[in-house]
Amino acid sequence: MMANGYIREVNRKDIDDLSNLSNSLLTYLFKEAAPKWFVDELLPKAYEERILDKKYEQFVYILDEKIVGILTIKDKNQIFHLFVDKKYHRRGIAKKLWEFTKTNYEIKNMKVNASLYAIKVYESFGFEKEGEEKIFQELKYQPMIYKR
Repeated sequence: MMANGYIREVNRKDIDDLSNLSNSLLTYLFKEAAPKWFVDELLPKAYEERILDKKYEQFVYILDEKIVGILTIKDKNQIFHLFVDKKYHRRGIAKKLWEFTKTNYEIKNMKVNASLYAIKVYESFGFEKEGEEKIFQELKYQPMIYKR
């Protein structure tokens, strides 16, 4: 059974923790080394830029005073990042972040370019595959959509 955590908005003090957490998960996304463009998206500087950019909304799941999950929404209609610390996989943290989003936003359609590793997770949230798998600069993903 999982201890109770909570969700809050990202702040600048979180930047290094966000970068470290997301970088620790690259092996789930890439068999070889991750391409530079993707690694650059996970640098502290990139997280800071997203904090300042109004088209992004970022939330973290805190458990035992530690960030164990990250959710970034872009333009109120796309999951840009959803990362959970590998030590906490299969404990419902991603689902809690998604439920938080559904509860706090009027979502009609939400898209995600799901990593192949995460397709089943998104299907459990009610997302459906939209077309075939795609590859963007070495990143394989499955476009998916959630319709309320």
